[in-house]
Amino acid sequence: MSVRGGRSAGPVAARLAAAAVVLAVLVGCRDTPAATGTAAPGSAPAAAVSGEATISDADRAAIRATVDAVNATAGGPVAAQQAELLARTDPDRRGEVQRCPDATTTVRFEPVDRGLRAAPGSPDGPDGSIGSDGSVGSNGSNGSTGSGGKGGSTPATAPGGTAYRWPALIRIYSGDRVVGTDLTTLQIIVRSGGTGVEAYLTPFCVN
Repeated sequence: MSVRGGRSAGPVAARLAAAAVVLAVLVGCRDTPAATGTAAPGSAPAAAVSGEATISDADRAAIRATVDAVNATAGGPVAAQQAELLARTDPDRRGEVQRCPDATTTVRFEPVDRGLRAAPGSPDGPDGSIGSDGSVGSNGSNGSTGSGGKGGSTPATAPGGTAYRWPALIRIYSGDRVVGTDLTTLQIIVRSGGTGVEAYLTPFCVN
């Protein structure tokens, strides 16, 4: 009897020992603090890496005010929006807008709220055109999509100001009816002066 009892006790003891090891592992996993997404000491916050954290509240408010002013004329008289676009264009480049073909449509910009970024370089060159069929030209920074919206953490210094890029959906209106949509990246210059912070679009031709 003692021999048989001794032979059967070995496997039982082994099974109990194995169960104890598994239980200890499970308890250890449960007690380990979960990852919280908090940056480790000394690491940069995600916003700082993306470039978004470098945009001041004053710059952001000025940019939004400029876009809202143009959008307020969408679906209305073409001449009214053209006058607003001219007023909201970088003063140093308004002559380029005046050389645009006569517009026959109006537009509304619907930017990606979290997409505003400091531009990696100052915009230059003529801007693209938006056609009545919703097509956007590729001959300039404001009339084309691109990877610039990703931006860096340091704002680009434009002549007398700071350059930003803001990806946006464009809704194109003929009268009060939407006739097309497209994507673009708005190029915006923010300058500080005697009247406070002002944001200006780079030249934008609307067909």
